[in-house]
Amino acid sequence: MEVKKIKGLGGWLVLPILGFILSLLVCSYYFLDSFQIVEINWRIFNLLIFGSGMFVYATALLLMFHESRHAPAWAIMALWHWVIVEGITSSIMEVPGDFSLILGPIFWTAYFIKSKRVKNTFVN
Repeated sequence: MEVKKIKGLGGWLVLPILGFILSLLVCSYYFLDSFQIVEINWRIFNLLIFGSGMFVYATALLLMFHESRHAPAWAIMALWHWVIVEGITSSIMEVPGDFSLILGPIFWTAYFIKSKRVKNTFVN
């Protein structure tokens, strides 16, 4: 009896893909909304933050849909993008950060590193 290889953009891999699509839409909205900010420093800050988010999420999605071997690394980068942004924003605004914000990226980073589906799908 032959064991079937788990491969393709299915299973649990669908959840981060949906999250990246939603994150790309949110970043796009806030990127466009940044042009309405009057204070130039905050406008530039928002454009950089949400522009980089759009780039990271779009690249991760593109590589995942092409099943590139670079997709897992970009997916992990996309997972941690918002944690880094939140850390920078919290320090600028002098607001304590939310520790629970890193639980999701920790879980999904482990998934992208250990999952057989990820290893079988993104091999080329």
